[in-house]
Amino acid sequence: MLALTPADVPASLHLVLWPALIAWAVALIRLRRTHSQLRSVRLGFALVPASIIADGAAVAAAHVWATPAARPLVFALLWLAVLLSVTTYLVLRAPGERGDGGGGADDGGPEPPWWPEFERELRDYMRNVPQHPPGPRMPAGTSA
Repeated sequence: MLALTPADVPASLHLVLWPALIAWAVALIRLRRTHSQLRSVRLGFALVPASIIADGAAVAAAHVWATPAARPLVFALLWLAVLLSVTTYLVLRAPGERGDGGGGADDGGPEPPWWPEFERELRDYMRNVPQHPPGPRMPAGTSA
């Protein structure tokens, strides 16, 4: 039995969709760097299931409509899945209200009080380490 595609997506539409996806990701990255309000718990809870559903729909469509005529639809669903996945990732990794870096990034806070002394001692130690360690020593009293 031939499985018909439920929707016809013109192949030329993909020339617009994929560059739009790249532009969207770049815009989200820039927005994420400038505005910490991008992160929202409600938005994250809404995007995670939507992303999972879109990923599953893309995989299911690829298996159900495995015909050359259905490829534009499958690629459109794949585009939607990637769009939601990238958006979810960037929203959940955005800096939160608590001032965290969103991904463990160093926020440039003050140094701990012990750091300058540790750094100075490490530099002194590194200067005194010999550059070329001596070769292996032969044990005394061995005969060849």
